[in-house]
Amino acid sequence: MTICPCCGFEFEGDLRQGCAACGARAVGDPLPKPEHILPAYGRPLMLVVIGTLMVLSFIVELIFALLKQPLAAVSRLEESWIIPVDSWSLLIAAERAAWHLKWVLIPISFVVLWSSCRIYKSMQRTPSRFVGISAARRGLLASASVSLLVATLIGVTIPRRIREHQMGIDAGLYARGYTIDRALLEYRARHRTLPAELKDLRELPDPDGSIAAALAALPSIDSAAGYAGYKPSADLAAKEKPRTLRGAAIRNASANSATEEAPVEKLSFTNYELRLPGEDGILNTDDDLIVRDGVIMKASEVEKPATLTAAPPGETSRRNRLLRTGRIVEGSTLDIVSNDAGNGTQIFYSYSVAGTVYESSQTLDSEQQTAKHKYRPGAQVTVRYDPRQPANSIVV
Repeated sequence: MTICPCCGFEFEGDLRQGCAACGARAVGDPLPKPEHILPAYGRPLMLVVIGTLMVLSFIVELIFALLKQPLAAVSRLEESWIIPVDSWSLLIAAERAAWHLKWVLIPISFVVLWSSCRIYKSMQRTPSRFVGISAARRGLLASASVSLLVATLIGVTIPRRIREHQMGIDAGLYARGYTIDRALLEYRARHRTLPAELKDLRELPDPDGSIAAALAALPSIDSAAGYAGYKPSADLAAKEKPRTLRGAAIRNASANSATEEAPVEKLSFTNYELRLPGEDGILNTDDDLIVRDGVIMKASEVEKPATLTAAPPGETSRRNRLLRTGRIVEGSTLDIVSNDAGNGTQIFYSYSVAGTVYESSQTLDSEQQTAKHKYRPGAQVTVRYDPRQPANSIVV
């Protein structure tokens, strides 16, 4: 095979007879081949450089990730600090480095691995022409190892990243619920009642705009019918208007109380249930949030009563919570209801909090029914109440 130095045409024959393509002729005998041909190092060096750059890029990103982690104190007296190098810190930093490099390193890795494999195979066909094949092999393995490490670190953290993303969404929804609950408490502190419509909360001071932002996310809040997910309720037993029951009398002392007519009292809302749209933004779906007097639950987790006569949902948990965290105040029994066997089944009682008299009722459990004499009209009883919702109480 002869190659013409003028046009590069390849042909079988002697160049002194002339090139078949351009007609060029050799002016003398061809130069003899050298006794020693120096091996090439360009391709092996390329693989070594590529592998080194990929390793260094990951190490540098790993160091930056370590620097961003909370530092550990070596000595509080000396106030000296070092980078955390324990295995857990290294693993967390490696995961962060992999996620930071994913959009750059992963696409480059496919190109680098494909081209490096082709270069390495070309060297294996004529190994005598190249020097540093072992170094080229190490460079190829380094490139493949970094690519595999980054893909593994990203893959194992995907489920956790998905959970954290969902937790962030839920936190935003819960923050909206707590913001509205805070606004409702502030409204009740100002007006001694909860608002009849949720849009009435806009009259409250809102320097940071959080209340307006929470209300703006609710659908149809400005409609004529109001927001459908808000349902205030009145605990008729929790009121300031004195009334008289058999066995006890509670009324405000006044010199003219015997002759003055009692004023007509406006209905005061003391409790509420608020349904907030979930992630889909649609009301009355399973991902909605239910806010009941400051307690936030997911609609899918709320227990529904089996029948109309079933106990209200969460009654047991309400009593347990009041037993643990409720404040104690002395109250008095107003009346007691007994069954045919003479055992007390339900009592009416009253107590005072911050000058307001509250009246409520409670179904007695089996242990309380056996101690009927403790709940006779006029008897003193111990009441536990919720300081945020004083009308929410139990007799212990």
